[in-house]
Amino acid sequence: MKNPYAGGFYVLLAMLLIMCVALVWAIWSGGKLSSIPDAFALINSISALFQALAAGVVAALAYKGLTNWKQELLHGKAIAVLWDVNLAFSTVEGSIIRLAKRWRYLPTVKKSEIVEQELQQDPIAKQLEVFSEQCLILDRVVVKKVDEWVGRAKRLSILVSQFAVEVHKPQFDPKDGVLSILTSKSEKNVHESAVEIEALINLIRVEIQRLEAKYSS
Repeated sequence: MKNPYAGGFYVLLAMLLIMCVALVWAIWSGGKLSSIPDAFALINSISALFQALAAGVVAALAYKGLTNWKQELLHGKAIAVLWDVNLAFSTVEGSIIRLAKRWRYLPTVKKSEIVEQELQQDPIAKQLEVFSEQCLILDRVVVKKVDEWVGRAKRLSILVSQFAVEVHKPQFDPKDGVLSILTSKSEKNVHESAVEIEALINLIRVEIQRLEAKYSS
């Protein structure tokens, strides 16, 4: 990291060199020793000027230091929030993978009401709630946009619920009548729901990585 006080050091060094050169020049100009009082008068004038410049440099360095401190504080807070969001998201993602495998290898026909009730009893319900809470903090503290991440969390919860209901629908049976196709499982719908969930998961993961890179630099 670049030293913010390096500029002030070089300024003070330049001031010292200029004062020394002015002193030598004033003493030896014309080869007259009587020029020494004039030299000290010149030094006093230069000193007064440099004192004013030094005060300005110190004030600028103090302001820059305060700004850097505030920026580091903000970045530290942002990283902490992002870690919490990432942890909550990873937990939700793991549960989605777990449920998807269960539904794939143990498909059972269930009514949508029962499916949704089972989802509420599954750990993923609490995990989605925690993820939504962390997204709310991310919106308020880091992103400063109203419900951008909360909206993603809600969308993910809706997609998971829709996917669960679709997976547990019964296969179409002509004996049940033509209209039963409306309430029967469609592999196309199941696939589309899975693709939507995967796309949203990838989007969330990429955005978290982008924000982590932004506030880590």
